Order: sequence, then structure tokens, then C-alpha cells
Amino acid sequence: MKKGVLAAAIMAACMAFAATAQAAAPGGPNCGVTELNIIAQRHLSLAHSENYVKEFEEANNVKVNITYLSENDRRSRARLDASTGAGSYHIYYIDEANIAEFVNSGWVLPLLDYYPEEYDYNDFLEGNRDVASIDGVPYFCPLEGAPDALFSRKDILDKLGLEPPETLEEFMAMLPKVHNPPEIYAATGRGQRGSGANVWRWTQFFRALGGEWLDADGKAAFNSEAGVKASEMYKELLSYGPPGAFTYSWSDDLEAFRSGNAVFMLDTMSWADWMEDAEKSQVAGRVIYAKQPAPIVSAGWGHGLAIAAPACKDDCTRSLAARYIAWVTSKEMEARRIKDGLPNTVFRKSSQSSQLFKDNMPPAVYEGMQINSPGMYVQIMRSPVWPQIGDELGIALEQYYTGEIKTAKEALDQAAEKADRILRRAARQ
Repeated sequence: MKKGVLAAAIMAACMAFAATAQAAAPGGPNCGVTELNIIAQRHLSLAHSENYVKEFEEANNVKVNITYLSENDRRSRARLDASTGAGSYHIYYIDEANIAEFVNSGWVLPLLDYYPEEYDYNDFLEGNRDVASIDGVPYFCPLEGAPDALFSRKDILDKLGLEPPETLEEFMAMLPKVHNPPEIYAATGRGQRGSGANVWRWTQFFRALGGEWLDADGKAAFNSEAGVKASEMYKELLSYGPPGAFTYSWSDDLEAFRSGNAVFMLDTMSWADWMEDAEKSQVAGRVIYAKQPAPIVSAGWGHGLAIAAPACKDDCTRSLAARYIAWVTSKEMEARRIKDGLPNTVFRKSSQSSQLFKDNMPPAVYEGMQINSPGMYVQIMRSPVWPQIGDELGIALEQYYTGEIKTAKEALDQAAEKADRILRRAARQ
């Protein structure tokens, strides 16, 4: 009888220990989660991680499923999943344009509440952390993003005895000096309408000239003197571009420079590997990735992974999602990407200062990253309705660039009026 009681006690103790161990384990069936579902757009970092994902799956007793969609479809599907509370995805891929909407709506959770400390979030570059945060609170880990640079044709400047301009005034004054059409054009840029197209590049000029998005009453203020001057200056830049530059998309912009048609381009360092591809680029080995002309600073941008609130309803599931996010953006995974030929997909200070990074980057690109990475900050309006406002502004700017609207002031006034209607409508909701 005593033996039976002792055996029962031992069995109960073992079961209690097992239950405690399961509750403490980071994920898998212990959270009732056997599959971790992610909605994303295909990016090199995430696609590369699939080569190693078995490590995470085995360590956490969970299957990782990634649904890849195009950028617009990804945004729409994630918004639908979040707004209806469907909770089909534990992790959302979000970006600088929609982070405010997702945070304001409570669709994503503060990352550091669940992020494992040993993965060292503060090792990410300051600019990338800024993009991933609202009011100083981080919501995602960066998978994509880069500082901007002044892409300059070293061979052309050397021939003319010039150096990359250091100020915006010097830059604008240099355009007519290097302009020699149809052999080569002074600059290329994005003229096509859109919050992520012409507005994205115009914003750098606007903010550099002291422009503010809203006034003290919360009304649109980008139709200010700074907005007008920025619009006129950017139109002048595009006038020194190849034919069609007034409606160039980002891909047109990239190809114009890569094919050797322009001396200057203000754009993202993430394009540097395209420029250095000797098989496809006409300018490989002939580009300086200079600091942007002051007072312009990088238009901070970034895409990354966030904990989806609708599906992650308990701390255990949230911690599992955060652990995957930390793993896929870890120092170890960045080192793997460098070794596997993807050195342009690293966002940590320790990675970018490493000898491994230096040894795997073209010298000019490495120097450009060191110069430009510290100066990357978010410059767009941090508002859930920014995409709508930005797109209306993009339409007005394109109409001004192409001559459909005669003056910058008229174009900006029209866009500001529409922006105010969008802001009032949002305030009522």
C-alpha cells in the first residue's frame, strides 16, 4: 500500500515537472502553436533564411510557413487579416509607410516586450531602429532598408576636374557644368507620381529646406515656401535628366544611371550592388557613393517583421513569434548572408564594422556605407493616412513637373486641400 502511494506521488511529481517544463519552453505545441505563419513579400534576407530554417523549427518544435505576395497585395492581405481579426498570420511584414497605421490600430505589438535580450536589439543601426519605431517604441526588426547616397560618376568628374558636391547649392550649380546631352545627362530622378516615388525624393529637398508636414492646428503645411522651393528645385534637377525623367519610376531612375546616361543620382545604397554588377552595369567600378549634399539627409526607409496581435493572443505565442523575428535578423544570420554573397542585406553595427563585411564588399560600396549609414532618418509624415496623403501629393507634383499645372504653389495648394479632407475624415473615425 505504501509502495503504491509512493509510486503515485512520484508519478504526480514527474507530471508536474513535465508540465512546468512545457510551459517554460519557447513555443511549438506548448503554446498550442504547431505552425508559425508569416505574410511577407519576397526579400533576399527572408528567402535566404529558408536555407537554415530547420534549425529554428527543430529548436522550437514548430513549422514555419511563409506566404509571399507582391508589395501591394501583402499590404492589403495583412490589413484585411488584422482589421477583421482573422488572425491567420502570427507575423506581419510591415514597412515605413504602413507602420503608423498598424500601430495606431493595435494590429502589431511592441517588439521589445517579447524580444529575447541575448539577440541585442540595440546592435541594429540607429537609422534602421528609427524607421522601425513609433514614438521611440520599436515594432519590427529590419529585413530591408539602406541609407541614401549621392551616386556620382567618378570618371566624368575626374575628366572635368570636379569632386562630388558637398552642399545642395554646389550640387544645383554643378548640374549645367556636367550636362552634355545626348551623350550624357547631368542627373536622373523619380518624377512618377506616388508616395514612394516622386514624393519620396522630393521630401528630402522639402525637409532639408526646413519644411514641416503640419502646422500648429494640424493642417497640411507642405504648400509652404519651403514646399514651393523644393518643388521648383526638384523640377530643375529633372530637367537635366534623360527624356521622360519627369515621369520616371524608381526602376527607370536606376536603369538610367546604370546604363551610363547620367552623372548624378540621389537614391538608396541598396542599389549599389546593381551598379557594381559588371555583367549588367555600364558603370561598374566607376561610381562614388558620396554623402548627400548638405543639408539633405537620408530618407529613412525599411521593411521588417512584427508580432501580429490578432493571432498572438498569449505571451507564449508572442514570445515564439519574437524569437523567430530575432533569429532571422540575428548577427549569426547576417554573417551567413555575407558569406553566402548577400553583404548588402546587413543592418547591424557589429556586422557593418566587421572585417568579414569589408572583405566581401566592393571598396567604393563599403566606403559609401560607412559614410552614409549614420545619417538615415524617417522624413515622411508619421500618420496612418500618410499613403493617401502622399499619393495625392505625388499626383500634384507630377502634374507640375509635366506642365499640366503651371506653378508649384498651385499644385501644392490642391494637394494640401485634399490632405486636409483626408485628415478631417480620419479624425472623425
